Amino acid sequence: MITDTKTVNGDRYIPLNNTAINALKQIQDYNQYYNIQTNLVVSNDKGAMVNERNLQRTLDRVLKKGMGDDYKHHGIHSLRHTMGSMALSTGKIDIKVVSEILGHSDINLTYNKYIHIIKEQKTQALELLDVI
Repeated sequence: MITDTKTVNGDRYIPLNNTAINALKQIQDYNQYYNIQTNLVVSNDKGAMVNERNLQRTLDRVLKKGMGDDYKHHGIHSLRHTMGSMALSTGKIDIKVVSEILGHSDINLTYNKYIHIIKEQKTQALELLDVI
């Protein structure tokens, strides 16, 4: 689906890390090798847009293979939440930065969505005091 973003904050610049850049290069190399002409990041073998249902089925197969018996269905949007959770759980990325990457209009929206991660960080911080 190609549409406008829901809010003004949805239009934003997000720098890519080396892992993302390498993944995009692999996709370009794959497309070039198989002579797939497309400007899309994800396309079918003819270069056309992949429908959402097929994309979801692919994610399900990847998750099932990686998780085995622990597999549980996750929607495509859950990848966004996973990124936010992982970024905050490092304890090295400020919540304001995560909020901006996710395109949240207000840092409180991010805070409320990821409060469980913040509570875990508080517990870990206080446990560090035991060492001191």
